[in-house]
Amino acid sequence: MTDDAALFHDDQMLQAFRMIAERLAGDAPAAPLHTLRERLAGELLGDDQRVAATLDPAFTLVTHTGGPSSTTSGPDMVDGIKRQGEIGVMLWVSLDDLVVDADVVAGDGLLHTFRTDTSSLTTFPLAFFIRFTVDGLMASEAAFMDVAAAVTTSLPNVATPSFERLRSLLDFSVDNDN
Repeated sequence: MTDDAALFHDDQMLQAFRMIAERLAGDAPAAPLHTLRERLAGELLGDDQRVAATLDPAFTLVTHTGGPSSTTSGPDMVDGIKRQGEIGVMLWVSLDDLVVDADVVAGDGLLHTFRTDTSSLTTFPLAFFIRFTVDGLMASEAAFMDVAAAVTTSLPNVATPSFERLRSLLDFSVDNDN
């Protein structure tokens, strides 16, 4: 199995969820972690409504990619997730670090984007800083994506992960040991 194919094992695709679970088992504030977990699940599954439920109505995402920054509203971000979900894009992160406070989460690692329509995987470094409202919704995010370091690999012989299996594993209303 290639390293790229190994990314599709639960061990890799769900690594961020395990890190969040570890923080929840410790003394980290739970509200921002629950919200982050829901958003990451929505992004992986292409579930725009799951992502929308995590965002304050005034949410903005400021993205830095090495050139001029761009700002995306919450509704525009949700629309992007919806479009990605419709064409079978799977988006997930592998976290190296995750720092949590009552109203802030920051982290860094890799962002992985798998396109089921072209069987290609793009990976690049990511760092983010998310602020939360008092009611636990995401108020804003600043993200740095090192797109210049992006690596895209064609994976025509890799079985696509099951959306249904992932949906089952990411149902946090039941205990799935995530």
